[in-house]
Amino acid sequence: MSFSLTSRNIYLDVCLDGITLFAECRKRNGIYVAGTINLDSAIANIDGKLQQQKFGSFSFSSSDIQLVGTMLMARCRKVDGEFVNSSLDLDVFIENIDGKLVDVS
Repeated sequence: MSFSLTSRNIYLDVCLDGITLFAECRKRNGIYVAGTINLDSAIANIDGKLQQQKFGSFSFSSSDIQLVGTMLMARCRKVDGEFVNSSLDLDVFIENIDGKLVDVS
């Protein structure tokens, strides 16, 4: 199930090890708890395109990273050095599993 359906106050933050997605995630008992996932461990920049990939480290070759709804948007560097716009819907592969944000790809 899409994480956004059972989460609130969703935002991104820059941390030492990359970009982290934060949200208040509802557990099975109805209580909301803080959930996080390091997006650099789940997303890569492949020649200017954001793609699901374990240990991708997309943020190190991207700029203007932002979250619009559940869409991760960024300017990504291509192999030739040009930057292009790219986006990826996080709801496709991130789920809230009992209060924890998990990459289910």
